[in-house]
Amino acid sequence: MSDVSPSQIPSPAATDDTAALSHETEPLDPVIRDHRYYFHDGNIILLVEATLFKVHRSILAQDSSIFESTFTLPPPDLSQTASPSPEGTSDENPFILHGETPERFRLLLSALYGLPREIFHLFGPYGDFRQLVDIASIAHKYSFEDIEAWSASLLTKRLQRSQYPADFDFLPFLDYAIISSKDTLQNETLRILRALILEDKIDFIHIISHAEKRTHKSWRALLGLAFYHYIIKGAARWDLDRYRDRLPRSMGILLNTSFATLVDMRQSTIPWDHVCGDAAECESRWSRTLRDDTSPWYGDVQSYDEGYDDIQRNLPADFAGWVRRTISPGEWDDCQSIAASRHRKLANDLEAGSWEFFEKLQW
Repeated sequence: MSDVSPSQIPSPAATDDTAALSHETEPLDPVIRDHRYYFHDGNIILLVEATLFKVHRSILAQDSSIFESTFTLPPPDLSQTASPSPEGTSDENPFILHGETPERFRLLLSALYGLPREIFHLFGPYGDFRQLVDIASIAHKYSFEDIEAWSASLLTKRLQRSQYPADFDFLPFLDYAIISSKDTLQNETLRILRALILEDKIDFIHIISHAEKRTHKSWRALLGLAFYHYIIKGAARWDLDRYRDRLPRSMGILLNTSFATLVDMRQSTIPWDHVCGDAAECESRWSRTLRDDTSPWYGDVQSYDEGYDDIQRNLPADFAGWVRRTISPGEWDDCQSIAASRHRKLANDLEAGSWEFFEKLQW
């Protein structure tokens, strides 16, 4: 009885499941034969959830190292099993694809068996974007390298041309792009996600909750960018979010802590290495300069609808925007030029998505 893992790498549609070929788990639902991909001359039977597929070993093995290696394993000793037939040779004893759905597996078979018009429908310029994503994902999962490369290339072009559904969730798609090491696809996905954040066209709670569980550098930068732009909107905006309870408690605390910290940074000093010989006087002058140009209110007293334009101009936690407006190069003595550079660097880091800044504020 085999238990071979086609891939330890999660796919967007099944992030927590390990794809496996085995006979260990029987389906709970009545088993049916697939209406299209159950060929009577096929020589391998696979069970996906409650759907049986009967296809040809050679078709699966020709481009998939996973299936090729699985099919070359020596058969088990039938005398040691309860089944009268080798695994994958009957409806009663199929190979089971764990962590997969019939819909996704059917799409993979469409790419393998499809007629020219069907292939054009899948991979043509007007093909379904979500289906193409599923094909790339499952092809990666089972190491169909040619199909995955073709799909990923087409997806990259579609992203570059903005040919994707307006409501498409790019977060699991970025997971796939990172795991599959598709750098160009990853960069295009990041570009779109950054634009959605900057244009306030994304669910901030969704992206923060998704990204905070991940450690890849691209996710950390995206988390920093989303967190900063959500923070600067202030409590008036936060209270409008219907699904704020999805935000982990620790992140909710960090949200408020970060807001207060960013506001205070506009009214106090950021430490820097002094060259003036009188650090106390230098910091006092710098603090007075900052206070003269810092709005004294936090922005929570106005209603979001009526005061949105004012809040946009006076976002008290928008440290980076404030630095851009008030701290210009060439206006300071040597020591305060260092302070100005320190402020500009921190502003650049926040605008680039520095999650490290917020990590230091966590309790």
